[in-house]
Amino acid sequence: MNKVESLRRVSTIAVCVALGLVVCLAVGPWASAREKPAAARPAPVAAAPASQPTVFHSVRTAIAEGRLEKSAGTGLAGQMQSFDEGTNEGRVLVGFDVGLGPLRGVEVVYALCALYLTDHGLIQSRAYGAFTDQLLPGGQVSETKVKRTIRLQAPAGYAVGSVTIRVGQVIHGLGLTYLKITDKGTLDLSTALKSDWVGDRRGGTATTLGGGGRPLVGIHGTLNQKYVASFGVYSLAPKPVAQASREKSVRVPTVPIAPPENTEGMGEAIQEAVGRAIEENPIALLLAVIGVIIGTDLVVLLGLAIHRRMKDNKQHHQIPIG
Repeated sequence: MNKVESLRRVSTIAVCVALGLVVCLAVGPWASAREKPAAARPAPVAAAPASQPTVFHSVRTAIAEGRLEKSAGTGLAGQMQSFDEGTNEGRVLVGFDVGLGPLRGVEVVYALCALYLTDHGLIQSRAYGAFTDQLLPGGQVSETKVKRTIRLQAPAGYAVGSVTIRVGQVIHGLGLTYLKITDKGTLDLSTALKSDWVGDRRGGTATTLGGGGRPLVGIHGTLNQKYVASFGVYSLAPKPVAQASREKSVRVPTVPIAPPENTEGMGEAIQEAVGRAIEENPIALLLAVIGVIIGTDLVVLLGLAIHRRMKDNKQHHQIPIG
């Protein structure tokens, strides 16, 4: 029994050792895997800087700031129906459809339809004046005076910078000046292009509406059932100059400053030296003024010493001529 019991104990111990080895072999790699540091995540890529504001953003900002400027109308205004295309949208004027017809042997403007560029593309405004025959109440027809329609439109990347118009009893004719739209949402005056002139060049009085590189964003005027009688534009007013920015540049008056008065203990010779230093060296002048303000002679003397040292250095570095 003793031998059997001993064998059982040895067997039990052997089994326990074997199980321990198995557990160690199984758990070891798992534990080392857990202890292994995770690979570092790549740093997030910084977002690209925002692009320059578009002209549409500039227009919306200006309108929100109340910088919408309405020109005076040119032409007949009394006893007429008014129209107005002021805007709250981000858009710029890029051209017109112009309805032309005869008047006493010349061709004049009877109808207008504005063309605007938006961030959604090209849009047309309402038509002002009669491009086509109009059906009146009672079944009557009002015949249009327009015989042909011409489109004046800015090239891609351009907008209308100004409108030159000749107006008398009617709008005799008009032409447009196109300016390139910049990345900053403004119009570049150095890139001016002229449209064809449409209508009569001699009748009426010439007026230029808009200008200064400010985008045009709307139109207004008067009309009757047959034709447009007067015309004006909306443009963006420039930003007001802040008072603070005007005060950044301070003009320093060139007023001669006498030597400091608190030199009682320095003697006449020192006073003369301080006077010469002040006249010749701005640093000595500055220190002299500071000395007067704070009421001490030490600062004045320091300025005199600096002046002397600079003068000695200057003489030392001079190169004799001849």
